[in-house]
Amino acid sequence: MPVDNPGMFRCVDAEWAQDDSHEGDASDAVRAAWLAWRSMSLQVVPRNERPDPTEVVDVARSYLGTPYTWGGVGEGGFDCSGFVNKVFAQLGYDLPRTSREQFKVGVAVASAGLVVGDLVFFTSSPGDARITHVGIYAGEGDLIHAATGKGEVTYDSLRSHYYAQRWVGGRRILALPPGVYSTRTGAARAGVFFENVLAIGEHLGEVDIVYDDDEIGQLILELTEHGEDERPIQLARRGGARVIDEVGPRLLRHDRTGLAMRLGAGRFGGSGGMLAAIEGTYFGDSNALKVMTSAAILLPIGDGNVGNSLAEQWSDAHDFTKLLSKVSYGQPESRFYLDVGRTASATLGQGQLLRNYTPNIVSPVLPSFVSEPDALSLSFAGEVDEGGAELFVDDLFRPQVAAVRLATRPLHHLRLGGEFFRALELSATYAVDSNAPNEPTASGGFTRARVHGLGMTAQLPLLTGDLGLEVYGDCSGLVYPQGAAMGGAVGTSFAADLGGGRHRLRSRFELRVSGASFLPSYFDATYRINRAQAPVADDDTLRTKVALLEALEGGPARWGLYGELAYVWARRLNLGMSFEDGSSLAQVSAAQRHLDRSLMFFVEVQNLYLPQSSRQVHLYLAYHLRNFEELRPLFFSERTNEYIFVAASVDLGRYLSLGGVVRKAARPKSGEVSVDALLDLTLHYEI
Repeated sequence: MPVDNPGMFRCVDAEWAQDDSHEGDASDAVRAAWLAWRSMSLQVVPRNERPDPTEVVDVARSYLGTPYTWGGVGEGGFDCSGFVNKVFAQLGYDLPRTSREQFKVGVAVASAGLVVGDLVFFTSSPGDARITHVGIYAGEGDLIHAATGKGEVTYDSLRSHYYAQRWVGGRRILALPPGVYSTRTGAARAGVFFENVLAIGEHLGEVDIVYDDDEIGQLILELTEHGEDERPIQLARRGGARVIDEVGPRLLRHDRTGLAMRLGAGRFGGSGGMLAAIEGTYFGDSNALKVMTSAAILLPIGDGNVGNSLAEQWSDAHDFTKLLSKVSYGQPESRFYLDVGRTASATLGQGQLLRNYTPNIVSPVLPSFVSEPDALSLSFAGEVDEGGAELFVDDLFRPQVAAVRLATRPLHHLRLGGEFFRALELSATYAVDSNAPNEPTASGGFTRARVHGLGMTAQLPLLTGDLGLEVYGDCSGLVYPQGAAMGGAVGTSFAADLGGGRHRLRSRFELRVSGASFLPSYFDATYRINRAQAPVADDDTLRTKVALLEALEGGPARWGLYGELAYVWARRLNLGMSFEDGSSLAQVSAAQRHLDRSLMFFVEVQNLYLPQSSRQVHLYLAYHLRNFEELRPLFFSERTNEYIFVAASVDLGRYLSLGGVVRKAARPKSGEVSVDALLDLTLHYEI
């Protein structure tokens, strides 16, 4: 492991690091290797007395939500052993670098004898001999660890099938006094493992700082828990979801394997109802595979026939697609991510054609409680060094809107230019609505048409790493039955990962100019509604979005802007907002004046743990004001272009949680404003 700037690192034995007499016998290489893994972020805080076990958990809890980073020791995140090292370094212990070496320190502990603060060790697969994971026992059958699949420091249960099958053993570090238990190269010191407390005695062994060249090379190779070449393509180098992801209605659930029974009551579509659902969830702790199923039944209260209602909810083969709520494989920002679900908000590329497209923004009940089939969308993203691809399909069983983006880094592929120019990315995007409403018919329906979108984008990162800056330019066009139009945009995006990855800031700003009938972000959050009635200044004008494009033909050019700002703190607090505006450069009639002004913001509190507990609180609020002229009034007004989603849940105990959902939206066909609400109790059992 090369060290570009050894001076930026510190070790516990400062006198040894400054003593030139160690030159020779490969001590320089040993010193460099040791300094390289115990960085400033892992410096040991000297202390004489043993810490209380609760101190270990308190320190560990302070890092909940920190991203999982491959090879991380605190600079931008942790891997599992880096997290353990960080916690114990604050308490005076210099532990070895990897879980395999940490297993060689302390007193052996069986699973039945675990106490708070003990280390717990696991293998990747049942029956394997090689230790690959470590966590800290937090009491009541729980551990705190940097979890690969979840991509963050979090709680998990030792009782779960996954961890019970991979259990290796425990180690009690607090049976030893604070001190140095690793060699200069991150291995375990000799004589620091004991079968029981009585075997400790007064002597903890000697540290050997002299190695031959072959030993040094091998030790340097073993400094990290997992090599970068071991990382599966579906796992991100650093955990953490995209900042603006799902902005529509959804329920809040845990990432854990188990079964649940959810019982709720509320108001749906203007009448009361009760809802019962049996849910099953599988979560792959090591591979980030998630499968969620739900069989939901809505029972009317007061009016309606229960038998007829049940029959209508399961009347044909397509109704049984409701059983599948979500299948996802991988993590956002990884090199491979696949998601099939009902809460998608899709953006491809820079979003000139498809931005935050949310199919189920007004679903029959809620995307997670499906009493009538709604959209089951497919999202895919894949990337290699030379480029990548994205795909979105809505609906998977009855496709209507689809989009694909292909990207390439030509200079990287041809190995031309320096690293800066090799990052230049060129991409092409295609989007289509194969069944867009066009002209009204006498029967109350619409004739149908196809709308195609084509786009070309060039983007170049100016800064990379914890501070990122990118500039881009886009040229896109729309093709519809009676014509075509083009538009362009230039923009910049900024990203900052601060505080060891606990603070993430994202921003974007772009300027647009286009022909008369090009509407940027044509497939937007409320496209499922607005394609049948385009939002124009004249509310009495009933015109489809395709018909509006035709009506704008020959008019003046258009201008526009888009801005986006988001902040994430330790994956517990997620704040985001976006604003876009635009208009014609000259006067047009109210019936032709498309309202481009839209505002969206959301607040999400996730994985917020109650004091001294693994019980969690979740909160989600998303607000959309789409295609408006006047900002006020806000919140629960009679405006049909206002959409509000609020969800909250709290764990009442290990097996019981309380949740609630409120949604305000206009019904797609009638246009009436509806406020739906649900209060539910969920009994869940982790497998």
